[in-house]
Amino acid sequence: MKNPLEVLKAEHNFIKKMLGILEKICTCLNNPTTLNNEDISFLMNFFETFVEKCHSQKEEQFLFRELEKNGMPADSGPIAVMIYEHNCMKDLLAGMNKAILMGNVAEFTSLAYQYIDLLRNHIYKEDNVLFNMAEEILPGPTKNALTDSFEKFEREVIGEGVHENFHRIGGNLLKKYGILN
Repeated sequence: MKNPLEVLKAEHNFIKKMLGILEKICTCLNNPTTLNNEDISFLMNFFETFVEKCHSQKEEQFLFRELEKNGMPADSGPIAVMIYEHNCMKDLLAGMNKAILMGNVAEFTSLAYQYIDLLRNHIYKEDNVLFNMAEEILPGPTKNALTDSFEKFEREVIGEGVHENFHRIGGNLLKKYGILN
């Protein structure tokens, strides 16, 4: 059975690649019409669906709860910081969407760069601190149950094939923008 922490790390790797595409796009934006393109639409949908509704929810609804059950406080320390950062990222995405609707390139790129920086740092903390702690704290049967919960959540809440579709389209964008897979 897959280790749930490795599942989350693999998702992190793909998320970082999508952040690279967003960063490349931001360097090319120069007028309001450039905000209305399908690559930005895909990325916004990716960050809202794959990152916020799927990945972050796997952490909040399953991983963090298990860590709390196994002695890690939720109201302080790593879990509290991760949830705070998840909320900050949601706010940044909302601001980015508003900037798109308003055709405000400067605001969009400013918020996008903040989002990129926050999410990259967030991933670093999870991969190198929180997940190492989780590896030590969580017993094997709990990890197996987490993997099952992740798969069920993705299937029932996000939908069959959604994850794979993001990978397919994202893979095409990686080629288009010259980002190594």
